[in-house]
Amino acid sequence: MPKPRSVQIFISAVAAMALLMLAGCQTSAKSSEISHDPSPSGYDASVPSLSAYYLIARQALFENDLPSAADAFHAGLALDNTSESLLKQAFFIHYQNGEIAKAEQIARALENRNIGFPLSVEPAIGTAILNQDWQAVLALATKLQSDQLYIGFATALRSFAYAGLGEFEIASGEIDKLSGLFPAEAQAKPNAYITILRGLLADLLKRSEEAALHYDAVLRAPGNSAFIAIKASMGLARLGKADQALAILQDKLSSNFNLEQLGKLLKAKYGPTAAPLALQDAFSTVFLLSPSLLPGDELDTLILPRTHLGYALCLDCNYAAYRLGQTLAHLGDIENSFAYLDEVNLDTPWAQPAFLVKLSTLDNSGRRDDAISLIDNIIAQINQPQHADAIFIQPYRLYQLAGNLHRYQGACNTAIPYYLEAEKRRPQALLTMRGLAICYEQTGHDEKAETLFRAVLKQAPDDALTLNYLGYWWADDGRHLDEAMALIKKAVALQPSSGFYADSLGWVYYRLGQMNDAIEWLERAIQLAPTDAIISDHLADAYWAVGRHLEARYKWQHALDLGLDGEELENTRKKLSDAVTIGAKSTQ
Repeated sequence: MPKPRSVQIFISAVAAMALLMLAGCQTSAKSSEISHDPSPSGYDASVPSLSAYYLIARQALFENDLPSAADAFHAGLALDNTSESLLKQAFFIHYQNGEIAKAEQIARALENRNIGFPLSVEPAIGTAILNQDWQAVLALATKLQSDQLYIGFATALRSFAYAGLGEFEIASGEIDKLSGLFPAEAQAKPNAYITILRGLLADLLKRSEEAALHYDAVLRAPGNSAFIAIKASMGLARLGKADQALAILQDKLSSNFNLEQLGKLLKAKYGPTAAPLALQDAFSTVFLLSPSLLPGDELDTLILPRTHLGYALCLDCNYAAYRLGQTLAHLGDIENSFAYLDEVNLDTPWAQPAFLVKLSTLDNSGRRDDAISLIDNIIAQINQPQHADAIFIQPYRLYQLAGNLHRYQGACNTAIPYYLEAEKRRPQALLTMRGLAICYEQTGHDEKAETLFRAVLKQAPDDALTLNYLGYWWADDGRHLDEAMALIKKAVALQPSSGFYADSLGWVYYRLGQMNDAIEWLERAIQLAPTDAIISDHLADAYWAVGRHLEARYKWQHALDLGLDGEELENTRKKLSDAVTIGAKSTQ
């Protein structure tokens, strides 16, 4: 059985200070708007030393309180405004936190002290864009270009600065330079990120046919992100090609998106009557594409600050708000995550994904009842005729998700009616069928469960979760063992790093009496998932079967320590008790 996948934020070496910055990332919705009131507040004047402020900042970061850390660094600057390290750290925290004006103030201090730090020009670029000072954007982007890490991003900014100056041929040349920055093998096929920029540039120049060709190429490119796929679709819709966009988009987006709603939006909201593309929004897109405009390794540390700046620049801010909400949710800042997610309009492609992020965040933070209540509230609305035209999330998905959440709570009898309603509203949906099959198995409806599991595998032969679940169920029951072996081996081949699938394979070997193979796979499973109690229990059973009694007793005790419940708890306690009794008799 799978475990929740943890979110990892990979840290690249922007500078040594980046390691400190990512310890915590709280922010406030709309705090990223550029203003001209950078004065710090809230400092504790009773703290006399610079080192004390450093300790306060570090403690605040440990507690995931970035605003307090930023205040502490600012207070430290009041004591020593010449420290290069302190200035850089204070700048980056404010930029990461979306406090663009404060970051820009510190950037000026860095410049006044002739401290080279190319990243510090980015907030000033945002201000120049808002002021439509394209010469300033060009100069600042050129300065940013001096660092190899930012050369691709800076080149994209230069391109649109030239567009603002009316130099469209030079602007196109900058995009060509950007393409040339990528490795030769990457240049052999169109880069979707660069192609979307070409499309935006042609769109700004009113070269409709050229823009449409670029947008179409972006949509057809394999592996592109949902953001640029939808951006390209909006571009095609604006050029009167909504049907063309939707036909390609059908196979590009996951079930997280409401394609039925998106089709309507492309025609009614984003069609030829929509406002033409604005240069400011094109610049915002460049920031939101970060860090994908790098010719080398991506710098994930820059996603949050550049998203804040993209949010400060955007005219249509729904995606920027969604990405900020999603990123902050991953970082554990639920309150501010939801503040941004609440800003996503319901009549946009990002409404359903934003809702799903909320559900996932509530569930992962132990607030499953709140997640269920959130779904039930929406279900109550969609069943009222007056709301029929304002549904932003597919009804079948609501029922499917409610079924999932009840199933996770072990309440399959409650989950089944939700799954059945989801199946009625959209038959043969894979996730509905699988969830319903699991609940049928857990409530003793074996024949219905097997029929549904086989239907899932007919529709999706490589669905590793179903392969493993059905195989493990049969192995645990001691039936269809050869077929169970085949299913589980396929699941393991599909996901060789899963300790739970390796456990299933070891368990079917155990049921077949092939103890050496069982032990080999169960030992591999426990290496991959060392904290899973069931795997430890299974390995103990296999050890006991081959006479390794001391190791078996240790693993049974370890399984109890890790946490078992219900019937498994009682069975393992009995096995351990019997083993201790047998061991005691053998020493007499």
